[in-house]
Amino acid sequence: TYVNCGFVPSMVKIINATDKDVSLTWTSDMANDSGITDAGAAVTSGGITPVAQTDGTNHGFLVGTDASCQEASKTYTWIAYR
Repeated sequence: TYVNCGFVPSMVKIINATDKDVSLTWTSDMANDSGITDAGAAVTSGGITPVAQTDGTNHGFLVGTDASCQEASKTYTWIAYR
């Protein structure tokens, strides 16, 4: 899932708003498609990937398929820092 937040973030936190049981944090010093859960588990694929500007308009991040950041029928909220 692509999120256009208007800038390329240096930190993203995804929170499961439905269950409030898991969150994932990614920072710019981590590899793309990764993150760390609130329980301290490393996510090495299916995490967060920053998306650089395309044609001057698209900036943001991709949310991967790991269950800590995306799960069917659940609502997630996010916070992105520049």
